[in-house]
Amino acid sequence: ILKESKRMQTEPVPDSELTGSAKYRSGLYPLQFETNDALANVFSNIWFYKLDNSRYEDYQENIRNVTTENVSNVSSQYFPKSDYAIILVGKADDIKDQVARFGNVTIKPLVE
Repeated sequence: ILKESKRMQTEPVPDSELTGSAKYRSGLYPLQFETNDALANVFSNIWFYKLDNSRYEDYQENIRNVTTENVSNVSSQYFPKSDYAIILVGKADDIKDQVARFGNVTIKPLVE
C-alpha cells in the first residue's frame, strides 16, 4: 500500500491500469440498483446528503473521463508523503517483528 500510494504520486498511472480500473468500476456500478433495498439506499443517500441526481446519472461517464493527472493530483492531496499511521489488529507477538521495518511499533490492547 505504501509503495503504491507513493507510486501514484510520483509516476503517471499506466493507461492500461486506468482503463481497466474504469471498466471495472463502471461495470460494478449498475449492481447498486439491482434490489429494492439497494435502490432505497441510493435514494436515501440522495435525500440525506442533499446530492444532485447527476452524481448518479453521470457516474459512469465521469469514471471514464478520469485522467492520469487526476489520479496524481488526488493521491498527492489525500495520501500523506510520510508519517503514515498503520493500524493492525491481531496477535501482537505474531506480527510486531514483521511490521517493525515500517517504523515505530506501539502495541495497545484491544480491550483493557
